[in-house]
Amino acid sequence: MRLPNTLVDEIDYGGAVAAELASVNRFMPPNYGDLALTPRKKELTASLKSLARRDLTPALMDTVMARKSGGGSRPLPYIALQDRLLYRALVALIADRVPRPERGREAYNDFVQFPLTRDECKFVLKTDIAAFYQYVDHERLADEVVAQTGDDVAITGALGILQAVSRRKFGLPQMTQPSDVLGDLYVEPIRRSLLRGQFDTVRYADDFRVACRTYNEALAALELAERSAHELGLVLNEAKTTTPHRETYEASLKETDSAERDIFAALKDGQNDTELEDFFFPEVHYEDTAEEDESDSLGVTSPGVNDDEIDPPPSGGDEEFEPTSTQLEAAALVVHYWNDEDAATTAGIAWSRTTRSALIQKALLVLGAGNDPAAMPHVTSILVREPHMTPQLCNYLTALSADEPTMISETLDLVCNRRIVSVWQALWVSHCAGTVTGSRGGTAHIEWLRDQVDGQHPAVAAQAILALAQRRKLDPVVAAEAYQRLPLVHKPTALIALAAARGVSKLPVEADTQIERWQAAWAAEQPWGRPSRIIRRKPAQL
Repeated sequence: MRLPNTLVDEIDYGGAVAAELASVNRFMPPNYGDLALTPRKKELTASLKSLARRDLTPALMDTVMARKSGGGSRPLPYIALQDRLLYRALVALIADRVPRPERGREAYNDFVQFPLTRDECKFVLKTDIAAFYQYVDHERLADEVVAQTGDDVAITGALGILQAVSRRKFGLPQMTQPSDVLGDLYVEPIRRSLLRGQFDTVRYADDFRVACRTYNEALAALELAERSAHELGLVLNEAKTTTPHRETYEASLKETDSAERDIFAALKDGQNDTELEDFFFPEVHYEDTAEEDESDSLGVTSPGVNDDEIDPPPSGGDEEFEPTSTQLEAAALVVHYWNDEDAATTAGIAWSRTTRSALIQKALLVLGAGNDPAAMPHVTSILVREPHMTPQLCNYLTALSADEPTMISETLDLVCNRRIVSVWQALWVSHCAGTVTGSRGGTAHIEWLRDQVDGQHPAVAAQAILALAQRRKLDPVVAAEAYQRLPLVHKPTALIALAAARGVSKLPVEADTQIERWQAAWAAEQPWGRPSRIIRRKPAQL
């Protein structure tokens, strides 16, 4: 495919490069290939500009299915850098021409509180779209963009790239800001339809809240929402579509806070005289490395409602959090009650599944920040029972790895011997294994990593190769063979691993492109025996 010259001249290449290299997908391990190019933004911008003038051959994407809270999965895409850059650059042209809804902590809090600001509201319609990003129809999306902008050139180019990398004419890659722009445009007709129907409606991404005066009004709004979604080829998520009474809805927003107070009551023998700020994270606002308005940079406090798209924000910033002894004690108690429901019942604590999940995530963050091993005996249970928390769990293990490398190594041995992880979880286990240095523990997880190199999942193979390189246990010959056979979208990770292995053996790396040479040069300069100094992902704030 080839982009029109008028479009090529209009693109902000530097902006696309800076934004893409700064973006973070909190559901995936760090992207070292992008990190290696951060010092080369200027050169990469010039390279992208030249690429856009030539015939484009997008690379086939790869997809890994990540578990979601409450069941189901979220497809996470691996897309080649040049395709991601051009997709972002083209969508940026569209974003400049349409209104953009607010995103972030304040916007989300306003969204969930909206029904409570309406005095006449007695019932609240809560709903969202099932598997929204997966079923966006490209032709319908193009029609909406043209209707809003009067121009089809940029959207045709962006969709051309998506169709080339995915081999289909529907769906948007998740956890990236350009898809949020297009997704907002696609789903907005539902909100407009509800407003024209005289329903007091607010939207955040693909989530809706409607403030209703009567139950009949809530049912009417639900029927209209269903029809409007159907016209777009979408369906509402039945599991998350409810019409609670105002008081029930308001109580749900305070559910997690109430559960935190329960913990302090248990700690204080029923004397709940400790403020919540003494337990979980204070109001520390990390300076995210992702774009401020990106969906994967939300700083949203868990509202106590089951909204699996509103997850903990990515790591970032230089501010440190040092938990108090009270916070650590409370976090350990959360883990205890999470693991032992009988003990929780005896203590008079009854948490919903959503609240249990939110609290164990917070507890892992606190314990990780305090290098406290209280959750270590429950690692395998969390992986099995709460698989969606794998990133938080692996960040916890990584936080402890500097001081407790043998304990972490032995835990990884246990996990790998039991073969209890999915492909997505295997990515995180591999990433975590790469952070362990100075261990005197077993080697079962190292053998597991070597098995993954020859496994059937290229994403895991690439991550395992990198982990072995970080641990200085990668044979350069094995690395070169893996680099040769892995698909293009995973070659940057394999290349960095190869460069690291070759650097140890003092052998040069023969890169195929200028970008690969930059990545290899960066990898050769890194202290691979101390990977935490290469990139340190601070536990995410809730």
